[in-house]
Amino acid sequence: MGSRKLVLRAAVIAALVMAMMSMFVTGASATTPSPTIFTAPGPGGGPNVRDFDVHGSGPFSSYNAYGGGFSGGVFVAAGDVDGDGFDEFITGPGAGGGPHVKAENPVHGGLFHSFLAYDSGWRGGVTVASGDVNNDGHDDIITGVGPGGGAHVKVFSGTDLSELHNFFAYDPGWRGGLFVASGDVNGDGNDDIITGPGAGGGPHVKIFSGADGSLINNFFAYDAGWSGGVHVAAGDVNGDGKADVITGPGPGGGPHVRIFRNGDGGVVLHNFFVYDPWFTGGVWVASVDKNADAKDELIVGAGPGGGPNVRVLNLTGGVTTVATFFAYDPWFTGGVRVSGAMS
Repeated sequence: MGSRKLVLRAAVIAALVMAMMSMFVTGASATTPSPTIFTAPGPGGGPNVRDFDVHGSGPFSSYNAYGGGFSGGVFVAAGDVDGDGFDEFITGPGAGGGPHVKAENPVHGGLFHSFLAYDSGWRGGVTVASGDVNNDGHDDIITGVGPGGGAHVKVFSGTDLSELHNFFAYDPGWRGGLFVASGDVNGDGNDDIITGPGAGGGPHVKIFSGADGSLINNFFAYDAGWSGGVHVAAGDVNGDGKADVITGPGPGGGPHVRIFRNGDGGVVLHNFFVYDPWFTGGVWVASVDKNADAKDELIVGAGPGGGPNVRVLNLTGGVTTVATFFAYDPWFTGGVRVSGAMS
């Protein structure tokens, strides 16, 4: 065979290899969004974020949100910042990382935002959430300070990163950080801001208006003596058109999930353990409407000490596990953070 043909064949093979690698890193493009699950490793894990379908198939996207040598894990959320119907990965580094928040979609549009949410010297990580707090058709980016920091919440416009809200959810002297979530609990069209304290704090969940930042509601999700922190999420699990507040204990607590109707601490819709009750690594929580019935399913990920096991549970007429899978190597024991998405 002539040298020219060999060169051409080598070029074709190289192009095919590069295309296959690109599909693994960026995922295959879709024309309409479908329900998916974004995942990120917990403490001790690298910065690799992934996208699975609601049955655990995938990953369809897999990339490093930060430098490959970072091992503090990543906080992950999903939000459609550009209004095209496809959610972007919203990421913040875990403990040890700076306040570097990103919004990117490796399939639809690439990197949309990359910015420092807090002082550049901060190294305690940044928790993230996303919701359309100003009702402009674009999801906004919500941030909270990680462990070791105060209860400082910020909300940035998904369109231009202008600051929409800036406040302390708890006592300014608090140094355990906090977790954030978003959902429209009162049906006014603006997604509201939900907070839970980090480790060392009581189980005090608060809900702030997305429209004006005022306090809508607050309650204790667990026994007042609990001080391991509370992970929070939102989803309309009963189909009433308003978001319900989902909680899971932080590390040191059992996998005890509670769901409160429209953020009313006095009305518990669900109250159960999603893993073995003896597991004490806590649980990460999220939601997504898996089957387009206007009722969100629950997504959970094991906390530190557990493998990267993700479960999807249907809550209609009881609690039924509809999917379970490992998002990373089963031997990894830093847990897995989760977010429901349309991608």
